[in-house]
Amino acid sequence: MSTFTTSYYSQVLTPTILNLALSITKTIINIVFSMKRRALIITLLMVLIYPNFNVISQEQFKANIWVDKGCGSTYKLGELIRISFNVSKSAYVTIKDDYSGGYRILYRGYVNGSVIYNFTTRASSPASTIPVYRRITIRAQDQEGRITSDSCRIAVVIVEKPDMAVGRIRVMRLAVFPTDIIVMAEIINLGKGNTGSFTVGLYVDGKLAATRRIGNILPTLYTGATFHISLPYYRRKYLIKIVVDINDEIEELNETNNEGVKEVTIRGFLPAIQPTSWISKP
Repeated sequence: MSTFTTSYYSQVLTPTILNLALSITKTIINIVFSMKRRALIITLLMVLIYPNFNVISQEQFKANIWVDKGCGSTYKLGELIRISFNVSKSAYVTIKDDYSGGYRILYRGYVNGSVIYNFTTRASSPASTIPVYRRITIRAQDQEGRITSDSCRIAVVIVEKPDMAVGRIRVMRLAVFPTDIIVMAEIINLGKGNTGSFTVGLYVDGKLAATRRIGNILPTLYTGATFHISLPYYRRKYLIKIVVDINDEIEELNETNNEGVKEVTIRGFLPAIQPTSWISKP
């Protein structure tokens, strides 16, 4: 090779090759950095978007549970509770009566989505005269393994019942009105619960002659019911009967002591009162 050819390759081809190599190197570097940027962007998008997808997916699977009186209500011990629930997708559900110190399984099994299910149970112990709170809970798991839950808070209370009885019966004849009498009867609450309002009836010879409305009687206390009625003057004996709660408004422990009977004998100006028997309410 001549000196001219060697000089030509050195002066012309060598810079061209170097520039081409430099250009290829820059292109490779740009491609690498571009891929890294893309990977970084994709990673950031996954971090930002995936939790949102998870939240949306979780929101699509829901469980709801409620009771007939509404959550937060109070039930008497032994009272029926109507429980309703549903899930947004078909799932296996477990419903519990969850109280302090334990729980009771109320229902367990597969249910369909978007269907309202109902069942009844009775308010059970633990309970007290002060409301005892607990939660009716539902836990649901769908076919994808996702789990959701809900709860409804209620209270159970023991309501003590009253026991109303007729005590002493007194009959007085009015001197000013010989055919009129005043009947006074003691109404006693032998139970542990308040009575609330109720009606007392006075019967003369089996016929209702008068009624009186009685307010609340506290446990172990008593009140009086007073009646002023007129009697046929030509008769000498009358059967006076006092009946408490004649309309059966109050739920009692004992319904057999709600009546008291006295026989009134009128002799001369003043009547002589002679107790005869106590008649139980059938």
